[in-house]
Amino acid sequence: MQLGADTIADNTNALTYLRLIEQSEPGSFFIGKNGFVVFKDRISAPSSTGITLADDGTGIPYQSLKVQYGSELLANEIVVESVITSTQITANDVDSIEEYGIFNLTRTGLLINSDTALADLATFYASKFAQPEYRFESVDVLLDELSAGEQDDLLDLELGDVVEIKFTPNGIAPAISKYAEVIRIDNSVTLENHVMSLGFATLDFALLVLDDPVFGKMDSTNALAF
Repeated sequence: MQLGADTIADNTNALTYLRLIEQSEPGSFFIGKNGFVVFKDRISAPSSTGITLADDGTGIPYQSLKVQYGSELLANEIVVESVITSTQITANDVDSIEEYGIFNLTRTGLLINSDTALADLATFYASKFAQPEYRFESVDVLLDELSAGEQDDLLDLELGDVVEIKFTPNGIAPAISKYAEVIRIDNSVTLENHVMSLGFATLDFALLVLDDPVFGKMDSTNALAF
C-alpha cells in the first residue's frame, strides 16, 4: 500500500503513529524476540511447511486448546477514511448483512494515498470478515514433555509465523485442521514445569502463495492479491 506524505505534528506519540501506519498498510508491527522493531506488510507470504501442533500424534502435542465460534470478528459494513485524500468509502457484504444483520467496522485517520487503494481495503475487509469464524484461539504446550528438537522449534517461533493446528473433538477422527498466524507468545516457568501459550489469528482467508500446497490453491479462501 502506498501511503501519503503526512505532516506529523510536534510531540506526536511515536508508537501511536506507528500503529496508524500498521492499520493503513494493513500489516503487523511488533518488537521481535531479538529486541528489534519488526514490520511486516500485508503481502508477507504465509507458508504451510512450518510447525504442526496436533492432538492425534501427527505433530507436536499440546495440553489444551481454546476454540471460539461466533461473531466477535464478524464485520459486513466497512467504513474506511483517509486523511491524505479526505475520502470516506463504505463497502458492504450484502449476503452477510441479510443473514446476520449489520456489523460495522470503521477505520478512520488512515494514511492511504489513493481512493482506489482505499476502496480495495474496504472490499478486502468486507470479504475477510463477512462470516462468523470457527477459530482456534490459543493452545498451551508443556515444553518439559517434548523432545529437544520440538522445544527448539517452538522456542524459535516469532510473532507472524504460521503454524498448522489439528484438533480431534472427543478423540473421534478425522481431526479438524486449520492454519493460523501466531499473534501472542507467553511463557510461564515454575520449578515444576515450563508452559508456552500461543495465541492465534486464523488464516481461513489468505493471499495466494505460488507453489505452496495449501496457500497456493485457487479457491475462495486464497486471494490473488490486494
